[in-house]
Amino acid sequence: MPNLFSIIIPVLNQVKYIEECLFSILKQKYKNYEIIIIDGKSNDGTLNKIKKIKKKYKKKIKLIVNPNLSQAAAINLGIKVSRGQWITWQNADDFYTSNKSLKYLSDSIKKNSKKKLHLGNMLIVDKNSAKISRLIYSEPNFYSLLYEGMTLSNQALIWHKDINKKIGYLIDTRVNFDYEWFLRILKNFPETGIHFNKLVGSYRIHDGQKTFKKNYRELTQIKNIKLKYNFNLIFKMIILPYLKIKKLFYFLKIKEYKYIINKILKKIL
Repeated sequence: MPNLFSIIIPVLNQVKYIEECLFSILKQKYKNYEIIIIDGKSNDGTLNKIKKIKKKYKKKIKLIVNPNLSQAAAINLGIKVSRGQWITWQNADDFYTSNKSLKYLSDSIKKNSKKKLHLGNMLIVDKNSAKISRLIYSEPNFYSLLYEGMTLSNQALIWHKDINKKIGYLIDTRVNFDYEWFLRILKNFPETGIHFNKLVGSYRIHDGQKTFKKNYRELTQIKNIKLKYNFNLIFKMIILPYLKIKKLFYFLKIKEYKYIINKILKKIL
């Protein structure tokens, strides 16, 4: 029996994008999944669209309407009511890149059965879903997250529910809860992550998203999260060259030569 995937979608007023998000899941070749939508009582037509789609796919979609939850709290609720062994969340304005995305995750789980977090690659797209760039990850690493300034992408990964049993749930903040969450996972389980070189998710950049432009408060929050995990500026100067060289060799190993050249040229230009 294939693993059951629980895909949580926290949503509030995303009428423009919610259909693309939902159908990117419903059209997957891998069929053993449930969709848990936590809607914050949308009033722009989003909720009506969800209910219409749910009527057709009622065995796949669970809808909870709660106007009193933050995004992190909504995801936590989704985790608590989920039935799957494997969990992720997809933002309502993002989507899975192909109809094989869940199959890629499933294949990685089968191939690397001892790993609890599986990560693919991601497209960056614009408001019209047109490709802007491609983001290729390397093996998930606590120090890379802490010192290279990048979080992992919920759009392109999945984790085992055992992780929640051992370290709890997401912190309830407006933004940056994903950064803290993945730091916590890799701090407590440094060997649990695995990367596979397939495009899985698409992250949309548009004016209406929460993370389009970080304000001073949010930047301070990121700084405090890093300090919580013992960020040290001197240690950063020591380890950063090592992390970059390690990533370079990884990209060479997976034969992403064009990606390496583009990264180098981008820095030069």
